[in-house]
Amino acid sequence: MPDQQPDLQEFTDAVKPFTDFLSKNFPKGICVSDIRDIFGRQYVDLAQEGGGIHGIALAGYTYILEKMGVRFMKMAGTSAGSINTLLLNAVYTNEEADELRKRGSKIVKDVKYYETRSEKVLEYLAKKDLREMIDGHQLWRTIFLNLFAPKSSGEYLKSKFYFYKKLIIILGITLSTLLVSSVASAIYPVENGLRLAFVLITILSAVSVATILAWLFSRLLIGRLMYRFAEFLGINPGDNFETWITNILVENGIENTEDLNKKFTEESDVFNPQYNPCDPIIPKEGLTHSPVQSTANMDEIIEKVKTEPNVENLISELRSVLFPDKSLEETDAEHKLDLIMNAFEVRLRQEKSITRELVIVSSDITHEIKVEFPGMHKMYWGNDYQTVSPAKYVRASMSVPIFYKPFQVNFVEGQMETIREEWNKIMKTGAGPKDQAIFVDGGLLSNFPINVFYNPDLPVPRKPTFGIRLEYQEDYQSTRINDIMGLAGSLISTMRFFYDREFALKHDLYKKTVRSVDTGKIHWLNFYLHEQNKIELFFRGALSATIFLAHHAITDEEVEKLINEGNHVAFRKGTFSIYDNQKKNDFRTEDKLKANLVFEWQSYKKERLKNRIYNEDLKDNIKTQASMKNLPSK
Repeated sequence: MPDQQPDLQEFTDAVKPFTDFLSKNFPKGICVSDIRDIFGRQYVDLAQEGGGIHGIALAGYTYILEKMGVRFMKMAGTSAGSINTLLLNAVYTNEEADELRKRGSKIVKDVKYYETRSEKVLEYLAKKDLREMIDGHQLWRTIFLNLFAPKSSGEYLKSKFYFYKKLIIILGITLSTLLVSSVASAIYPVENGLRLAFVLITILSAVSVATILAWLFSRLLIGRLMYRFAEFLGINPGDNFETWITNILVENGIENTEDLNKKFTEESDVFNPQYNPCDPIIPKEGLTHSPVQSTANMDEIIEKVKTEPNVENLISELRSVLFPDKSLEETDAEHKLDLIMNAFEVRLRQEKSITRELVIVSSDITHEIKVEFPGMHKMYWGNDYQTVSPAKYVRASMSVPIFYKPFQVNFVEGQMETIREEWNKIMKTGAGPKDQAIFVDGGLLSNFPINVFYNPDLPVPRKPTFGIRLEYQEDYQSTRINDIMGLAGSLISTMRFFYDREFALKHDLYKKTVRSVDTGKIHWLNFYLHEQNKIELFFRGALSATIFLAHHAITDEEVEKLINEGNHVAFRKGTFSIYDNQKKNDFRTEDKLKANLVFEWQSYKKERLKNRIYNEDLKDNIKTQASMKNLPSK
């Protein structure tokens, strides 16, 4: 039974080999973005997947990113990903808090902060007894804490099966004994010791049968009571979780959604993130041949890149005029691409829209839509930003069906006019909403919202969108369906991953910025998490982030050395291994198992532009095939 929660120092000590490795190999940092603030920190957008208890691994991943000077401009998350998303936006680093206090901020509270925001989030996670989040009836609490405990759900169910099997066998034997002894005592005519023994056996058997039947009846009664406690659409109310998040927000000066918006505004004004390339593209001199001499002047093309307001027209012209036959020598093609990239940098310097965004995904099953908070706040609360805590967004996002009761919003009559107007504006419907909305886990529709920040108007990105997935699994792997349970599971999985996989299919370059965290054998609903398991999840997240950041500049052998660190993770006065004894160093990551997914910022920007100029959209290819024009002729 977990008794002593690990402290913050134990988490950071466990991943010190990774921070030391990155500091040693990249003393000047790693270039991952062209947006920087007054502290010199780089900014990326970040999407975080849902995954229950595995969310601790997200903190390990973001901790490594922050230690390398990376901060987050736009953030999106679902379920567990929404928790880390909101908390990272709620807290500060000590450097940020000091700067804001100097400038007279009234938002920053007298709270201890650290070098990274992830450390503050981790402090809250470390102090939280996760078992408290199972806040339903004690009977359900006992079942769930044992069902997903480290000994595994299979062992627990198996033990219960054998227990009831033995009980039924005992009941059968006792009933048989009762029957035989009753008959024997009834037909045995002589009043002696043998008949008395039959009578005593009959009485004992009857008492035993009555006791077993009474116990089984009590189990049935308890089962009915358990159903009653769960019949309001979910087993656990989720109140403990919402209160926990609310208190964290209040401690950091955020009592409502309006406070969070003020915090965003103040940080943007003070930290002042601006376009500032870490390694500007400088075209090589000496290459004068132009592939467009017969159709256009290169200077005119470059000028259009800098000023053309319509991006689609610009891309179309670059595709049709610059390299119509793709037959240039590589050096010449690269020179032209450098010229174009340089022109885009001029264009990007003129862009002023560097905005903070927060997206928390939930599923509105009353109106059958995917919801993104706080962007769709007015559709449910109208103009009430003063009494609604952002904790409600996360509570709506993490409502795992059945496990938690759905989150419910009853529309306030005084806000209905605004609510109807917002529904009509966004949903393009005159019918308006019902009188309430019921939300379940956002993962039901989009468990990994990598698509929410995609901007087709910027063919050359100013910053990448990083993504953190939980539980490594092969994309598009087939599933054999043999029974009704397999059918139901596949139906749910198809719904959960449809949005996210469709986007990945059309924009495969995002695979270079997305990494999965191999969470090992720790079940995502194991709220009975031991201290060592918390450290392990954090370590696994940090390991995945370290390999992702460094792989472009290190060898495969060095990657293996990093993975090998999992054999001796520092904890308390000793070490432990995250690997199964039978499978040493069995850590799965896209960097290790898939080719051509190494991320390096400058080459990534070029690939994004090439993709936009040269490659037809996959959707167009599918449409072309659907038209049946390209079917082979006989």
